[in-house]
Amino acid sequence: MINSTKTPNINQIDREELANRLIKEATLQNFGRLLQILINTFTEKKYLQKLEKREGQEVQINFPALNIKINCLTFVLSKTPSDPYVRPSHNPRVEITFNTREDNIVESLIDIVSSKYTFFGVIRLLFKYFLTGKIKYKPLKRLGTTLATLRCFLIGNSKILKE
Repeated sequence: MINSTKTPNINQIDREELANRLIKEATLQNFGRLLQILINTFTEKKYLQKLEKREGQEVQINFPALNIKINCLTFVLSKTPSDPYVRPSHNPRVEITFNTREDNIVESLIDIVSSKYTFFGVIRLLFKYFLTGKIKYKPLKRLGTTLATLRCFLIGNSKILKE
């Protein structure tokens, strides 16, 4: 007689994999929402107004360390930003790839976001992340989109953060 209340080990393994995948997908969505909240709250209005020229352009941020099928966020540039999409971009202007371990993604994001948009702030990020290969960057269309994105993400200059 087979006991129907027990689940086979195969189903347990599938459940664990499903649970891990869902946790990583939720983490990715929360990263995107957190970045969007920080941009809406702390980015200076003059930088958001300059995004009006780049309305609708997409910036794709990849997180390969998460090991899930869709491991990227797509930000649509606008002067009134909305939540990013968890899907690859159809027409990305810039692709940014975080090549850090899963444990270090949050630390890297905090360090980047809290940097000041000054010459020295950008140079420090260049040496710390880009030249070491922790972050890879592909400008696919124009440099202007990259600078507009950097102005929004580097919010260390904000008056609110200084207080």
